[in-house]
Amino acid sequence: MIDFSNIETYWPMTSSAFGLFITQGGLKPIFTSLNHMWYSKYGYLTERKAKLKEIENEYIYEIEKRKLENQEKFKNEIDCEFSKIPQTSLKEPVEYILYPAINESEQYLSNETLRNMFARTIASTFNQDKEKDLHSAFVQIIKQMTPLDAQNLLLINQEGNNLIANLQIGVHYSKENLSGTVNKANNIYLSKLDYSPDIIASSIDNLTRLGLIKVDYLHYPLDSNYESIKQTTIYKSLESEINTLNLFKTSNTKYDIKIEKGKVSLTDFGKKFISVCLE
Repeated sequence: MIDFSNIETYWPMTSSAFGLFITQGGLKPIFTSLNHMWYSKYGYLTERKAKLKEIENEYIYEIEKRKLENQEKFKNEIDCEFSKIPQTSLKEPVEYILYPAINESEQYLSNETLRNMFARTIASTFNQDKEKDLHSAFVQIIKQMTPLDAQNLLLINQEGNNLIANLQIGVHYSKENLSGTVNKANNIYLSKLDYSPDIIASSIDNLTRLGLIKVDYLHYPLDSNYESIKQTTIYKSLESEINTLNLFKTSNTKYDIKIEKGKVSLTDFGKKFISVCLE
């Protein structure tokens, strides 16, 4: 019978500071669930290393070796996140979030950003101060995010990084006194102009779909400067297109570039997600 109250079962290579923090603080019972989940998912480190040595195929060996290394990085990151929790804030974990976070994180451990998000989520289930922000959907949300999504979410969380815009071609027919617009680029995030606009637009769309941010083109900061968008490759390409259109236009028609100004902001749900998974 395995004694899951023994910290060595869960963290055979734990840092001495973290081990003392748990054992001397009388906190072993709180970590029983985590001990059990970690052992059930990954087993002992010595067992995993022994299985690795049995692999004869060099290619498979390297794959499994990287997996083992990432699991150890994950363990160390969880260790680090636990060390940040005040002892007075530690409590029994929220198991319906803890269990999925451990079980479903395995396929995402090769990426440092996603791995860190899972580590923070796991630690947060033990943190009384984070309980009001926890949500069972967070595990599935991390699985549907890219590292770029996480970067953009943190940027949006910073003051002054809320400007977003659509680029449009305006068409004006003077004789009929009519005009219209054609969208050429959507959701250009002005705080991330070093990336392809299409990639950023997909990230913004995904964060919106996940309910973490909201995009508003009806209300935007009137005193904000959207001029930086004119330095982008896509804007200059559009300028060239407009010049060509105007060169061959009829006397009744005129083309120009329109910047549809907007803002992007976190939802309350997004703020809670950042508190639990990214801070």
